Amino acid sequence: MYNEGIKRRWLPGLQVNPCQHVEVDAQGKQVTALKESELRSFLRALPELPEREEFKQIFRLQLLTCSRVSEVSELPWAELDLEAGVWTLPTERSKNGQEHRVMLSKQALAVLRGQGRVQGAQRVRFPQCAGYATACAQ
Repeated sequence: MYNEGIKRRWLPGLQVNPCQHVEVDAQGKQVTALKESELRSFLRALPELPEREEFKQIFRLQLLTCSRVSEVSELPWAELDLEAGVWTLPTERSKNGQEHRVMLSKQALAVLRGQGRVQGAQRVRFPQCAGYATACAQ
């Protein structure tokens, strides 16, 4: 997905696939989860990646919440209860059609609060990421 986005220049500023070192199993299927050591290494390396800061924040929030790119990059403020530390993904936005509640860690809350809520904005603003999920999905 990232390789295609980079190749087609859908992801300006993204030059390296952040998942390029994720192993593929012997049957050729993608591994669905990072090992704890891989996750820790990726999060430690994230600040040093040459990608734009908004992509880093999306990657970080995806990893911290185990969420899909579209769920994060199209996240409406209305789904979040930052005081309670809960993100409620409604049935119409979940892949399996069932409401899903995500407990937000201190780190995830810090990412969300760091985006700053713009008056009147319906969605969490990851600057310059309009169309990011759409580009990644193609």
